[in-house]
Amino acid sequence: MKRAPDAALSQSLAGLRGRGLLVQDLLGVALGLKPMCRFGLTRSDDETVAALRRFAELSGLALEVYRSSYETSPEPMIMAARDPARLDAFKACVSVKAAARTAADTARETARMGRLLGYPACCVKAFVAAEKTADGAPRAWAFPRALLRRPARAIPYGLNFLYNFHSRSSGPDRELETMLRGGYRLMEAYLLPWIPCSWTCAPSRAFAQKLEAALAARLPDVARGLREILSLPVLVIDGWRFVPLSGASAGGRRLSYAGTVQARTLASKEITALLERGGVLRETARGVVISRAGKIVGSVPGARLFDFSGG
Repeated sequence: MKRAPDAALSQSLAGLRGRGLLVQDLLGVALGLKPMCRFGLTRSDDETVAALRRFAELSGLALEVYRSSYETSPEPMIMAARDPARLDAFKACVSVKAAARTAADTARETARMGRLLGYPACCVKAFVAAEKTADGAPRAWAFPRALLRRPARAIPYGLNFLYNFHSRSSGPDRELETMLRGGYRLMEAYLLPWIPCSWTCAPSRAFAQKLEAALAARLPDVARGLREILSLPVLVIDGWRFVPLSGASAGGRRLSYAGTVQARTLASKEITALLERGGVLRETARGVVISRAGKIVGSVPGARLFDFSGG
């Protein structure tokens, strides 16, 4: 199926965004930057679904709106690809993974799903390795060890995947269920739809740059908004909890901030209260110290600051 003129695609894309849909992944697939996408709908009324199908028709994509016992989002899921066979293959992987009885079986299907989605082989391998834990154990998918090793320079904001639901997939407090009750995504802010294997992953950075350029050419307001949120510094509490900071100045191991961004990251009430009382964060060997007007108001042991202001 041939793709419609770019102007028609852009207009259709803008209509979807106006309805609150996530359009980044759809655009990436429509332009051939990746072969397939899958995401949860934020709304599923008949007009929204019809608009989504219209975009798929214009862009020459096969699209499926579906529900799955494996993905228990309150709203339907979406899959789109230029090759319909890829959608069937993905559904088969989901079914097999849901019935898997061994860690090896789960890992095999996870790897297949990553490949079908077009994720870099290096990132798929790292994700599969992070998934191999004992049943019921916390899986630090947000910040596996490689990502906790922060580089000396600011991280390119395009690699900041933290507002994507899949960064919150598991943890000791059953936060997966909590997230699904509140909505499939933390926020509608990401360029990278997968977890990078490292902060220097070349395929991840190249994809994010291409997708941002594509968005800037079609939905410049969306592109600017993504850059603003993805560039915010982040207080990393542990392997799967984080807090974005607004109005921040300076960087590195010390920064002042005006407030926090309300993302469903499950930071404890105690830490949230400390951050509301403070205004300056300083990273030490033992964690992050919170202060205001030169007086310490508390600390977060083991935490660290991440700078995503890199270009």
